[in-house]
Amino acid sequence: MKLDLGERGIMAYELDLPLDPKIELEYSHWLPEALNRASLSRRHEFIAGRVCAHKCAQTMGLELLNLPSLPSRAPHWPENLVGSITHNKKLAIAALGFKGQFKSLGIDAEELIDPAKIAELSTVIASDTEMKAIRLSPQNEWGQRFTILFSAKESLFKALNPLCHSFIDFKDAEMKDICLKSNSFSLSLKKGKNELSSFVGDYEGKIIYHKGSIVTVIVLNT
Repeated sequence: MKLDLGERGIMAYELDLPLDPKIELEYSHWLPEALNRASLSRRHEFIAGRVCAHKCAQTMGLELLNLPSLPSRAPHWPENLVGSITHNKKLAIAALGFKGQFKSLGIDAEELIDPAKIAELSTVIASDTEMKAIRLSPQNEWGQRFTILFSAKESLFKALNPLCHSFIDFKDAEMKDICLKSNSFSLSLKKGKNELSSFVGDYEGKIIYHKGSIVTVIVLNT
């Protein structure tokens, strides 16, 4: 099913998980041999993401017959496309755009993180400044804001990795603002390896609530 991300020129499709057995059978040829013995949920996630990418390409007038994975496990997109795939236990989403119009894009979908798990996860994902900002917000928003923080950083990494070809740590980026009224956020890449020096700066993105998931999107224009 098409998914409106509110980004002109970006096509997105989503599929529910677990995958319909008919769809799994029809697109089983997309599954690489390395995943033949993977869990059923992992196989469904992989196939669903590729099916969504295939549907996006079809809508854009293209035929995407193969979408191999890079060593990083990220999709190896054709030269004329930029794209991103995400999944959680409930759904898979793919988003595509033409490279002549966009430099890159990142999309991530997360189920709401239980506030009880925030303390455990925050040591890896968030800075002291970010956690202070979350705790200054109404307590009933903590889980929502922390999930957005996590998802937004994932989207930024997905958007930048095809450009810098480098690992980005969660604490290399810092959230500047989360606006629940406008469903938007801004964050900064503040440091990192030498490969990241030309990418240091501010990035903005959108927040979408879809089927119980929080979806974040960052689009980098040419």
